Amino acid sequence: MPPKSNRKCSVKDCYEKHQAKGFCKNHYMKYLRNIPEWKNKQNKKQLQAYYDDHENRKERKRIDGKAQRRELYLKLGAKCVSCGEKFNPKLKRSNLEIHHKFYDEEDMKIKNRNNGNIGSRQITELIRMFKNGINPNEKFTLLCGQCNTLEAFVRLNPEKAFETFCWLSSEGYFDQALKTDPKLKKLTEFLR
Repeated sequence: MPPKSNRKCSVKDCYEKHQAKGFCKNHYMKYLRNIPEWKNKQNKKQLQAYYDDHENRKERKRIDGKAQRRELYLKLGAKCVSCGEKFNPKLKRSNLEIHHKFYDEEDMKIKNRNNGNIGSRQITELIRMFKNGINPNEKFTLLCGQCNTLEAFVRLNPEKAFETFCWLSSEGYFDQALKTDPKLKKLTEFLR
């Protein structure tokens, strides 16, 4: 029997260094994976390790995602482009949302595949745009939650949204805002 330091794997055409039971490291792992008791024991260990660290990983992912969004909001101007509401990083859930100005062909494929949901693709796309030096303001902007909701309703049915705005104006819902906001006053005068 040759000395241990010079031993090679016993598998034909394998010249790797001996690890255990006549096999190199790779072939020894293949050998172990075919033993059901070892496989079950490993699976239990891996599952236990996964569940032991699951909450920590979840929390780290949440914190990393929040930091990533905060950085993107700051790069996009950190305020709603419609009403000017500023980004508040102290809130548990962000007061601003990343808004698509338009959907390109790639976005539409993803929406069709995911039943109308674009998912978190906008985050990865924004990161890629900043990394490549592309101005994302042509495709994305920041809106507060209320402005984003209003924009969605107007986009879905502009005629109905216009009629609703006219009705709200005639019912006096904008009276308080009219006293303080000249832009809104111009708009309501235009509507009459």
